[in-house]
Amino acid sequence: MFIFNKRKKEESFTDSVNDERSISARFRDGLSDMLSALSSRRSASSRNRITHKKLSSTELIDIYKNGVANKIFRILTGSALSETINFQAKEQELIYKAKLEDSIKLAAMYQLAFGRGIIVLWNDGDDLETELTNSFDPDKLGMRVFSGDMVTVSEYSRDLMSDRYYKPINYVVRGQTIHYSRVIDFTYVMPVENEMPTYRFGGVPLSELIYEQLVNDGVIERAASTIIDKNSSFFYKIEGFKDMLRNKKESDLVSYITTSEDNRSIYGAGIIDAQDEVLSISQALTNLKEVDDISLRRLSLVTGIPVSILVGESVKGLNASGENEQKTFIESIKSYQSFYLIDPINDLMNKLGMDPVNFQIEKGLSPEEQANYEKVILGNAAQMALMGEDYASYLADKGITKKDDVDNFFDA
Repeated sequence: MFIFNKRKKEESFTDSVNDERSISARFRDGLSDMLSALSSRRSASSRNRITHKKLSSTELIDIYKNGVANKIFRILTGSALSETINFQAKEQELIYKAKLEDSIKLAAMYQLAFGRGIIVLWNDGDDLETELTNSFDPDKLGMRVFSGDMVTVSEYSRDLMSDRYYKPINYVVRGQTIHYSRVIDFTYVMPVENEMPTYRFGGVPLSELIYEQLVNDGVIERAASTIIDKNSSFFYKIEGFKDMLRNKKESDLVSYITTSEDNRSIYGAGIIDAQDEVLSISQALTNLKEVDDISLRRLSLVTGIPVSILVGESVKGLNASGENEQKTFIESIKSYQSFYLIDPINDLMNKLGMDPVNFQIEKGLSPEEQANYEKVILGNAAQMALMGEDYASYLADKGITKKDDVDNFFDA
């Protein structure tokens, strides 16, 4: 009995200590929960985290064949490389257009789609595994372009003091080893060093950067037809429907309604029982355009391509001329050229024993773009004339009309 009481006291003492600890714990938890409930319960940073999905080669190939993604690659590549390079010699320009231009454009497309596009160079009779000791002869030059999904790396440099640190020494394409001196490597966004092996020492493709936006665009595209289809819903008023459900005898009713729906179409009338009634309820659909536009705006944000250029439509608004969109797009293209194109292109020029090139400071409007621009301005001026506004000054401000000496004479 004494022992029992002793144990009882020890247990009660232990319980009291545990109670104090639990009270203390609850007190601390209470502070945390109170703060969470009051100030950060709905905080996005406390409830969500940023994640990134590395896409497989199969997914990258599927995105490359996606209409929206492929158009983005073509817009960026075409705008960055079409009539934008300045050459120091006419002969150099002729060689570029005859032998190099198509390969460079394709490598740039693969750069965006797969994170890497390589151009392999050789002279007749060369061993691709050996290091290049002299420049290539443009007349005997052979080249082939490969996408990043076909390229692996068998050896890379670990020398901290080497210019090739953590860069490939030997590439492998279809089982063929190729020395880096024979490869022009077009890579996109460079991953952090720890993830370089994951990306085969290449770049993060634009396909991954716009992956979520492409998925959202696909969801909206599929949902649009469903939303329109549900715009008007039919309801059948069936006497005794609740009793049928309660007795689990609704299967015949479902078959009856299914047959009625199959008979109903835009080409004829449906047939129902005289005692039944069908109600058509229209549902208001709001903000459909905003929902449709949001994915395009996100794609525009990531790629730097204005929505009007991405979609291929004229900008809207009375004073809208597309000038700001064009300037924004030019800045995006200049950034792409500076970060990801100029170095590999000049590396290729160097291997061919040619002078380095540079990009034009600003690409002007093509004749077609200029005509579209003037068409928009003239349309706006016509609207201003109908409203009694000063359309002449508007045309002069936009560079469509200019004053000459005769105008100045009459003004005087």
